[in-house]
Amino acid sequence: MTICNYVIRYKRVFLLIAVMVLVTGVSTVSALIVLYQAAYERHRIDLTHMLQVKVNLINAVGRFDALHSWNDHPDGAFAATLSQVVDANLKQGGFGASGEFVLGRAEDEYIRFLLPSRHLNNQISPPIAMSSEQAAPMRMALSGQQGLTTGIDYRGVPVLAAYTPLDETGFGLVAKIDLTEIEQPFIKAVVISFVIAISLICSAVILFHKVTSPLIFKLETLVGERTKQLDKANKELHYLSQHDALTGIANRHKFIQELRVARALPNNNTGLLFIDLDGFKPVNDQYGHPIGDMVLVQIAQRLRELIRMDDCVARVGGDEFAVILTGIEQVEDLNQIADSIIQAVLQPIEVTSEQHITVGCSIGVVMADSSEESDTSLITRADIAMYKAKGSGGACCVLG
Repeated sequence: MTICNYVIRYKRVFLLIAVMVLVTGVSTVSALIVLYQAAYERHRIDLTHMLQVKVNLINAVGRFDALHSWNDHPDGAFAATLSQVVDANLKQGGFGASGEFVLGRAEDEYIRFLLPSRHLNNQISPPIAMSSEQAAPMRMALSGQQGLTTGIDYRGVPVLAAYTPLDETGFGLVAKIDLTEIEQPFIKAVVISFVIAISLICSAVILFHKVTSPLIFKLETLVGERTKQLDKANKELHYLSQHDALTGIANRHKFIQELRVARALPNNNTGLLFIDLDGFKPVNDQYGHPIGDMVLVQIAQRLRELIRMDDCVARVGGDEFAVILTGIEQVEDLNQIADSIIQAVLQPIEVTSEQHITVGCSIGVVMADSSEESDTSLITRADIAMYKAKGSGGACCVLG
């Protein structure tokens, strides 16, 4: 039998396979596109927030050094600030699989980079011409602009980058992450879903053809089950995109959404607590990450038990949590809740019947002063207040 005759004979079978593959492919890709857009927006918000926090800290240290450390470095106060920034960057290493901060300054017609790169074995990238396409985000920062864009970084790799100038004239800061890090999980999901769908569909249709009409009902059942599986998978993916995989509470993306919703409520006073665990790193070092993960789960449960169901508890970093409280009448109420959280966190966590772990926490407490204040500004105030609490020895709260 020639190929042409074979195709004609089994035309309806091929047509059925084609229609089912098309429908399944479109629904799967559509769902993943929606989730990708949500993930992309989450990275945009995270980059902007991280950059704002970083630049605020650098500017604050720069102002402090200008007043108190102008003679600590042979090149002046800001050079002392830069040395601290470089040391901190070497310890941090970056964020995610490819994310990093880039600090640069204008030097004649070139951009000189000042921070070692995780992609260059902690070496500093050579200077790049100001007119180069690879310097677009940094060039905009050095020109006094701030914002977020996609472009090519100093390695020639496409990135999503947030950029802003520093208070010190001629310096700019960029937070960037490779676009492949954002896209790769979704591309992989599309390929796997599509291959599985084609395999299932082809097997079902071939079996239908061999066994004839009695299997129509089974085929319809299979299609229905596949649709339910896709719906279930979409719901699970949506849930995972808004919840922390370890603790089950809200993640940073969900936290940003909930803060925006809470502040939009009429006649509603919103309070924000930023919580950082004290002494958590030694737990990981001494007992290992599985025990550290168990501690984080226990802390999340304690926070959830202390907070009303209508309020939001989120894990926004490795050992950082945030709490959004609505309907707060006065700041003293926030301080009382913060004190309750501190006492709850300090309760020992049982590892074995004979071994217990105790950690503390430092809390930054802020009240939304007005609707004109941006969410980013409110988060920054809470973050700074939390660092002040930590600088005071921990196990306390500071009002921002």
